[in-house]
Amino acid sequence: MYSVTRRPLVAPAVALVAGVWFGMQVPGAGAALLVGALGCALLGLSRSLRHAALLAWIGLGAGLGALDAPPPPGEHPLDPWLTGQPLLIEGRVTAPAVRYPEGEWAVVLDLSRPVAGRVRLRGAGDDPPGRGDRVAARARLAPHRAFATPGQPDRWRAGGTRRTRASAYPTPRAAMLIVRGSPGPIVRARDAVRAFLTARLEDPVEGLALALVLGDRSRLDEEMREGFRRTGTSHLLAISGLHVGVVAYVVGWIGRWLVALLPFLRVRIAPRTAGVFLGLTAAAGYGAMTGWAISTCRATAMAAVLALLLVGRRRIDAIQVCAAAACILLLAEPAALWEPATALSFGSVVAIVRLTPPPAGHRIRALVAGSAAAAVGTAPWTLGLFGEVSLVSVPANLAAIPVLGMVLVPLLLASVGIGAAWATGGTALLAMAETVARAGGAVIGAMGDPRWSPQLTASPPPALTALSVGVLAIGLCLPRRWQRWAGALLAAALAASPWHPGAPPGGELTLTVLDVGHGDAILISTPAGEHWLMDAGGRPRGLDPGAAVVVPALRRLGVDRLDAALVSHLHVDHYGGMEAVLESLPVEELWLPMPPPDDHPARSLVEVAHSQGVPIGLQVAHRFSGVRGGCRIEQLHPRPGRPCPGGARDCGANGHSSVLRLTHGRVAFLLTGDMEADLEEELVRSGAPLRAHVLKVPHHGSATSSTPLLLAAVDPWLAVASVDPDSRHRLPRPSVTHRYRGGGALWRATGTHGTVQVSTDGHRVRVRTFDLRRGWSRWRPVPGA
Repeated sequence: MYSVTRRPLVAPAVALVAGVWFGMQVPGAGAALLVGALGCALLGLSRSLRHAALLAWIGLGAGLGALDAPPPPGEHPLDPWLTGQPLLIEGRVTAPAVRYPEGEWAVVLDLSRPVAGRVRLRGAGDDPPGRGDRVAARARLAPHRAFATPGQPDRWRAGGTRRTRASAYPTPRAAMLIVRGSPGPIVRARDAVRAFLTARLEDPVEGLALALVLGDRSRLDEEMREGFRRTGTSHLLAISGLHVGVVAYVVGWIGRWLVALLPFLRVRIAPRTAGVFLGLTAAAGYGAMTGWAISTCRATAMAAVLALLLVGRRRIDAIQVCAAAACILLLAEPAALWEPATALSFGSVVAIVRLTPPPAGHRIRALVAGSAAAAVGTAPWTLGLFGEVSLVSVPANLAAIPVLGMVLVPLLLASVGIGAAWATGGTALLAMAETVARAGGAVIGAMGDPRWSPQLTASPPPALTALSVGVLAIGLCLPRRWQRWAGALLAAALAASPWHPGAPPGGELTLTVLDVGHGDAILISTPAGEHWLMDAGGRPRGLDPGAAVVVPALRRLGVDRLDAALVSHLHVDHYGGMEAVLESLPVEELWLPMPPPDDHPARSLVEVAHSQGVPIGLQVAHRFSGVRGGCRIEQLHPRPGRPCPGGARDCGANGHSSVLRLTHGRVAFLLTGDMEADLEEELVRSGAPLRAHVLKVPHHGSATSSTPLLLAAVDPWLAVASVDPDSRHRLPRPSVTHRYRGGGALWRATGTHGTVQVSTDGHRVRVRTFDLRRGWSRWRPVPGA
């Protein structure tokens, strides 16, 4: 085992981690005082100075964790203002803008009005406010609410993005006054680097260069992004030790050379010390310019420790350096413990150090061993956090690291640095970098082809992930000659067990209503094992719900292909994420209620389907009906040749809503899209078979739907609504909720209960829900079933 005398910082680092974890479980100043008092009592009882020091580290971590944890709902000064009503806000931008597709952006705003607090201001346009600018806007404040679907991180535990308490949405979007401040040197440097790259590069190389140099992935080509994910090389896109090391080494070497060259400087400061100081300063400046991501913080902290060791001419121990960096990071940012990048960043470094043999002239073997070690060292966390691991990550990293990491990143950084003083030289280097980037992109694209880049998918519960990480840690702590690979392989085997706790039960008809905010995304799993997806959410909060929410959830549920994808109607909150689904999973067929007009945004969905070779069916021409997947399905609307209620030729998109009735045994489910009162009345008057035990609430519970006439015809035991209570639509309406509950139906809403899963064996109906902190609840029978 590690000797405490050889590596005295390992034990304090572990103690600090344990203390921060405990403190985050009991947040608040009172808890911090309680932990401090308990630590003092234990210190008094301890007879060993070493044990007393460890208890002190635990107490310090617990106090910091308790104080740094976000306040519970209702205890923050901003909470009373999170009503969704427009109000005047003022504040200063404290971080660079994050850019999203379709011209949207978000900035962090420190408020001075109405109260002090931090929010994430969202907007659209090509010129977002920069760091230091003051902004006044009429906006509505909505609290952060992570999507309660499998595969989503618990943002509350992490303290929210940059400790923001809410999101601010200008109403209207143009109602914003920006007072430009004087940008600081870091902002000017970042803008200059962006301008240098964008003026000389074109897509997709431009997006890759911005990601590698500035950590800005907003312009990264989606196909390239998917290639990095499938090959397990996404870490190359993060500003990490490689980038910080290149900057520190180059600047430090130049500084050391200049000091050694100039006698009047050499007599005042040692060249070695000057080089270390300048390299560390450059690394810190680069970290500030790129936004201080977790991997950047870890690398800069390690660089600072290395600088002290080099100046002091002390022996360098990589494990000691990692332990010191972990202590620095957690002391400065305790909430970083909950960020996935923390575990992945430190885990990969420790695994590489412990599992990679010294090169000893065998550099290729060391590179192979290092790639394998990083894959093994991060596998338990990767599976626990993201539910999948690439099985081609080792060969892909062997091909990508030399091209992208060892050649492209230094070329890009050198071109930017030289271009600041000599534009022609920087442009020439950038042309070389562009050639390398295209070659690297081609390698990633070829190796990321779904035909030969299989993914290991699993959803181990937290206890199993913790066990596998613990076993891995023990394996890494053992001497090299004792069972190091046995422990690592056992940890990977435990985490890689085929565990999908939310997978639909076999032989039953199951609806999984995903929480996608304001929108629908419903997975239908049939008794015969087929999977259909009806809708895939909209585009809220500047993200693609298909890629960010629906696809990760499907993978966590054990769904790796879809037998059918259906769009209930052509509103973006229902079809907006379907493009990502078609691009990420094999889909047998896509069904639309009717063809979108040529100028409709949904035409892009049709184009993606064609590009993926997915056949398209139109419900207005052919019914999606019959016995399929072991259950009976009836398409009640639209009927062929009759797309609108009342036989009208034209109506809004809600009037085209697909209405499906699924039957298994004696139990029926009714899926209604966004149908409104006129369509409800027509279906009831026409005598359509509407009786159902489970009803997907029409139109998110709006006042224009769920009429008493429909409820009397359906008479549901369970009503499931897909809603976002914090959206501007303010749904569901209280009158609608009261109407369902007054009729005896059990009410479940994604905005309140999280993802809702309903299953039937043809006789009984049961339901469960998913919460980010507690996971899946127990199955409960539906009253009346």
